[in-house]
Amino acid sequence: MRVTCPHCGARAIVTHRKPINVRASEIYAVCTSEECAARFVLRLSYQYDVTPPVSLLTDSLYERIANLPPADRARIIAAFAPKAQLPLL
Repeated sequence: MRVTCPHCGARAIVTHRKPINVRASEIYAVCTSEECAARFVLRLSYQYDVTPPVSLLTDSLYERIANLPPADRARIIAAFAPKAQLPLL
């Protein structure tokens, strides 16, 4: 992640961070421009998942299939089951 100075747009260096909670931190930074040399604090926080963890997707799909009526569940399993291959001669 690149941090830039909000005052002059130059590159900034993160000096340290202070956790606020498990999903947010305050990031302390200093501008690398000698003419600016501003020190500032950014807040970094978790917003949402673009793609949830695989374990959640797998568990959710398993639960949804398990709760289907038996006929529907059998159709889904048959559709995704590996097809038997004929031996090559």
